Amino acid sequence: MADQRIGALIVLEGREDLDRHVHGGIELDGKITIPLLHSIFNTNAPGHDGAVLSDGQRILKFGVHLPLSTNLYKLSRGGTRHTAALGLSEKCDALVIVVSEERGTISIAENGQIKELESHSDLKKHLDDFWAEYYQSKTTSNKQWGERRSLKTALAAGSLAFILWLSFAYPSETVYRTYAVPIEYSNLESTSYALQDTVPLQARITLSGSEQAFRTFDPSELIISFDLASEEVEDLELDIDSDNINLPAGLQFFEASPSVLQLKKQYFVPVNVPVKVPVTGTIAEHLQFQPVVPSPEIITILVDTAAATIDSVLTEPVDLSQVEEQTVQQKMLQLEGDSFRLSEQASPNITVTINVRKIQS
Repeated sequence: MADQRIGALIVLEGREDLDRHVHGGIELDGKITIPLLHSIFNTNAPGHDGAVLSDGQRILKFGVHLPLSTNLYKLSRGGTRHTAALGLSEKCDALVIVVSEERGTISIAENGQIKELESHSDLKKHLDDFWAEYYQSKTTSNKQWGERRSLKTALAAGSLAFILWLSFAYPSETVYRTYAVPIEYSNLESTSYALQDTVPLQARITLSGSEQAFRTFDPSELIISFDLASEEVEDLELDIDSDNINLPAGLQFFEASPSVLQLKKQYFVPVNVPVKVPVTGTIAEHLQFQPVVPSPEIITILVDTAAATIDSVLTEPVDLSQVEEQTVQQKMLQLEGDSFRLSEQASPNITVTINVRKIQS
């Protein structure tokens, strides 16, 4: 398929369940054959852009959509297929094979990493290693077990296994697990409120429940949410509890760290201040430097009434060593700290006119 530039995305499942990570697809449950793979990934086939899911012997589904990775820095090259392959490998123990139709290369994604293979024999080695870890031992042990066990022994072993499964799959004791959960603040008035120090991006949440409840739970769906629209007090204390966490069924909130977030109300007043343009470097000897003119020359800044006063605002510096003639540049305003903010009408971009003239010899 790589030699013929036929794009493909093939998933070999490991021990972990894939259902909660993948979406869509068409049930097939057919034996893996080369003609079948070719027909699925034919560009005229309706499911050729999706992935094939396999248990090692059969194709379970095709046309399946995989989660896309957000770690794009790991992808030196490749498109959506490669991003999807990496995304699934970050969430489970599956092995994902990608064939690039643009470059005719083969890549594999496993354990949150993706790499391009140098040869077809490299793919065989990875498949052999994966097969040995996830399939071969299971197949061999099942065959040997069937050859040497009598029916009576098999029934006794099966009964014991069922009892043990009931004991461990549905334990009665409570399990506690801790997750890093993102925090979102809605209706936070940018000109009236500000969080003390830096805005907490996440908190550590401990949940309790049964082992079975945790097995069907996706931690990535957890979020802590605060709606500040109705808050009118001077200083807020936001308690993290079950009321502001989207808890799944079967799990309970136990504790949070930090358990309380501090919100401090700030007052800002508008102040008109001049814009100043700093310069660096030295102008060429045959040129004479004229004053730099910013536009606008005056902007409106919102200043915290409890902070120090401000008499001007600086832009990014102009490098005179790079100036050969009169030129116009765009420079960003440099506002540092939480005590000063631009008004909604003000733009952070300043047009800077650099005037020079040649010196007559």
